[in-house]
Amino acid sequence: MNEAQTMEFYQKYNDRKKDGTIAFLLWFFLATFGAHRFYLGHTKRAVSILLLGWLTLFIWPLVDGIVMLVNKDWEKVNQGIEDELKAEME
Repeated sequence: MNEAQTMEFYQKYNDRKKDGTIAFLLWFFLATFGAHRFYLGHTKRAVSILLLGWLTLFIWPLVDGIVMLVNKDWEKVNQGIEDELKAEME
């Protein structure tokens, strides 16, 4: 990869990467709506939280946010973005 391709790669990566602080803030303020999962691109899980979180008396959104923080899910999403961009560049 030459210098121009490297610059293009990092520009695209920085535009698409997810930030852990934003994911945490979305969870902290909007957990019952699954906003943190929508942000990370986990649409099915977000809709499940949105529909069923109320039935679990908000325990599921709370536990899901803790699991997200412990597992650092945004890093996994960012790794997927990086792999996808590398495949595009080749």
